[in-house]
Amino acid sequence: MAFEIPSRPRRRLFRYLIPLLVAALVVLGIVVTAAGAETRAQIEYLTRLGDAADRIADGDVAFGDAVARLSTISRVEFTTAVDRVTSDLDEAVAILEEEPPNKAVFPVRALYREAVVAWRQGVTLLSESLLSAADDPSSGGPIDQVVLGLSMLRVGDSVWAQLLEELEGDDVPSPVRPFPAITMSPSEGNALALALQWLQAAQSESNSLGLRPGIMVASVVADPEWQIDAADQVVVPVTDRVTFSVVVGNAGNIDTLEAVLRLTVVGGPEPVEQEMTVDPLEPGRQVTLVFDPVDVEPGAVYQVRAWLIADFPDADATDNEIVVQFRVGED
Repeated sequence: MAFEIPSRPRRRLFRYLIPLLVAALVVLGIVVTAAGAETRAQIEYLTRLGDAADRIADGDVAFGDAVARLSTISRVEFTTAVDRVTSDLDEAVAILEEEPPNKAVFPVRALYREAVVAWRQGVTLLSESLLSAADDPSSGGPIDQVVLGLSMLRVGDSVWAQLLEELEGDDVPSPVRPFPAITMSPSEGNALALALQWLQAAQSESNSLGLRPGIMVASVVADPEWQIDAADQVVVPVTDRVTFSVVVGNAGNIDTLEAVLRLTVVGGPEPVEQEMTVDPLEPGRQVTLVFDPVDVEPGAVYQVRAWLIADFPDADATDNEIVVQFRVGED
């Protein structure tokens, strides 16, 4: 006797199998999508770190140039270079403080952070120490802080080199674009010798790195106005009285204190001496002080001297005086 196997159970099994396959495909799609999103997040994270590293590398060049020009650089130039590199380092730290996309980037993040933190400490220590030395040229300067700052920069350089080496291996994810090589230390060589060299340059009189006023006698003007004759002599037109005006300025980078301006005129029967007070001046500002008229005789030769008496450190004491010899014209 022959029996037929009913087909209904097969259809029933097929009916249950289809939803299971669909569910499996959905789960697989979710996994693939999640993996793709994580990969994209990782690429974006490493790209942001790479962009930050590029900015640090550019700032490093400016910072190294500023240290190399300590003997001639101005305070504005120096602090601008320092502010730029510290801002770039702080931006990198901000990225590193964010939650990383996955554990795969942990080794990159750890070495990157270690290098940036060391560089930030080194730049701060070195720049503050050099500015402190420039502000007080009479001191030897904080040499230990300069050495420590340089050492921290070199620690950061070493860690960064280690990071670049790690990125060449297969154990850590590589960025789409390679990270730049960065050497934040301004120079190679013995740290103590470099520290002494930089401190000496920072305290050089040829720069405007230190916070110092720069009071100066900018010019002396006569009324009637003096002129230069054919014999290169200063001559005042025929007169019996001359009024002198003296322009005083501040060529430094901080305000001056109150000073005294003296004017002496010799050549007549008796020397004439006058004195005026110069109020504090802001950097770049000038003031004109007009003295009382001085009696003169036609045909006589005189010497006028204007000089400052300042009871505070001055960036350049050689410009605190002007002396002019002149002759009064005659009919």
